[in-house]
Amino acid sequence: MRKDMRIPLALEVLEPRTMLSGNVTAAVVGGSLVIGGDAAANDIVLDQSGLTSDQVRISSGANATSINNQSDPIVLNSVTGNLQIKLLKGADTVLLDGLNLPGNVAIDGGTGNNTIALNNGTIANNLRIRNGDGDSSVTVAGTAVNNNTEVFDGAGNNTVSLTGTFGNNVSVQSKRGDNSVTLSGAIVSGNTRIAYGKGTATTAIDGSTFGKNLGIWSQAHSGALTMNTSTVNGRMAVYNNKGDTTTNLNSSTIGTNEDGNFLLQTVLGSGVVSISGVSFGGNASIREMGGVGSVTLANSTFGRNLTIQSASKDAADISLQAVEVQGKTKIKTAQGDDTVKIDDSTFHSAVQINTQLGSDTVKIETQGDSLGPTTLFEGTVQILLGAGDDSLQVGLSGQTGNSAVFSQVVLFDGGPGTDTLTNSDGNSYTVAPKIVRFE
Repeated sequence: MRKDMRIPLALEVLEPRTMLSGNVTAAVVGGSLVIGGDAAANDIVLDQSGLTSDQVRISSGANATSINNQSDPIVLNSVTGNLQIKLLKGADTVLLDGLNLPGNVAIDGGTGNNTIALNNGTIANNLRIRNGDGDSSVTVAGTAVNNNTEVFDGAGNNTVSLTGTFGNNVSVQSKRGDNSVTLSGAIVSGNTRIAYGKGTATTAIDGSTFGKNLGIWSQAHSGALTMNTSTVNGRMAVYNNKGDTTTNLNSSTIGTNEDGNFLLQTVLGSGVVSISGVSFGGNASIREMGGVGSVTLANSTFGRNLTIQSASKDAADISLQAVEVQGKTKIKTAQGDDTVKIDDSTFHSAVQINTQLGSDTVKIETQGDSLGPTTLFEGTVQILLGAGDDSLQVGLSGQTGNSAVFSQVVLFDGGPGTDTLTNSDGNSYTVAPKIVRFE
């Protein structure tokens, strides 16, 4: 009888394995820590918890990544120089958690949707972060950078958030896409430059201090700038090349001396500007070159000259409420049916309002409280309404709070067209006004 030669089969149970997302290499070269990634979605964390000052631990983040082909964290010794991280393609994540580093830090995330964060650390020299094309996020929180800081993002929808102290200049630049930059509680000792490519540009500044100049440049199709409770000790310039933009400045100081000038310029597209509770040390200039423009200034002081200019064919709406201007004030519009309103304000030098073409409206002391403060013009006043069927109203009869005081020579010129003048009996003129070309 033939024996049964069959061998019974069984399944071997293997230990569970974690799928790793690539590998990074790490080595100390001449005192500098050099980390290189691969094309996978690398995810690493660097910290010094429980280590000496010249040691750095590298661990995998949530998206498991091996370090030097090991799944466990590694500790590198004798880190006395720079930190260099260069990753390749993939959605990479880098976290520097509580690192105190003695030299420069350079992080290149490569292309992909990268996330780079620095928390509660110190960098003795420069910080440079660069991402290629992709939707990237860069966060620097509670970190002190003793020298320059530079962030560059390629094309994509990118976000940059900076909180901490920055010992010298800060530069943030992004290419096309929907990009945003936030500075909250940031202290920058040097100059700050923010530049956007085409797309959407959103800048939010809150509780921050800039030791020197602040410049924001945008090529975007639309944009928004908000600044609250912040101080710019030097000059501030905002350039919007094209697109519809909104600018809101609140409870801040721009230019702590008369050299701290402010310039806001929109070349193409409509611009909406709202400024409230802001102190300007130097000259302030707002230029709307194209599209519908709206400028509202309230409860603000200007240490030198104030210039508001609209060169658009569309209507401009300009309102000054409770402002004080030490230098000259010049408001000039173009071809639209423009409106200029002034209430509860003080002008210590000459004022000129020139509305040029269009059916324009100028109202002085018609919007305030009936018992509130009057508007005081201490210098000469020229109101030139240009061609068109225009109207000028100064004060409201019977309301002491809606009246104006003119201390110098006054010219009201209606220009060509059918123009109307309403001059209330509550106004005060040191010199009788010269009134020409009104019906």
